[in-house]
Amino acid sequence: MAKTFIVLAEKYNLVSEAPLEVEVISSGEHKSTHNVKMARTKALQAAEVAAELYELLENMREDEPLHAWKVTNVTQSADMLQDVLASVKADLIDGQEVVQIKDEED
Repeated sequence: MAKTFIVLAEKYNLVSEAPLEVEVISSGEHKSTHNVKMARTKALQAAEVAAELYELLENMREDEPLHAWKVTNVTQSADMLQDVLASVKADLIDGQEVVQIKDEED
C-alpha cells in the first residue's frame, strides 16, 4: 500500500507544482474501540444462526436435495470463522510465553 502512495505521489508531482499531502488514516489494522464489541456481537449472531441451521439440517433426510451454493456458503463461513479464531488466538499469545500445564494424572 505504501508503494502505491509513492507511485501516485511521483505521478502527481509530474503534473503539479503544488506538493502532494497525503494522510494515511489506517494501514488495514483498525484500532477502533468499537471493533471488539462489533465482532463479539456478530460472533454471537453467527453462533445463533449456525445452531438454528444445524437443527434444521439435523432434521433433514440425507437424500433431501440441498443446493450446492448453500453447502458452499456454510463451508466458506466455517472456514473464515476458523481463520479469524486462529488469528485472534495468535494475537492474544503474541509476545507472551505459553506455558503448558501437565495433567496431574500423568
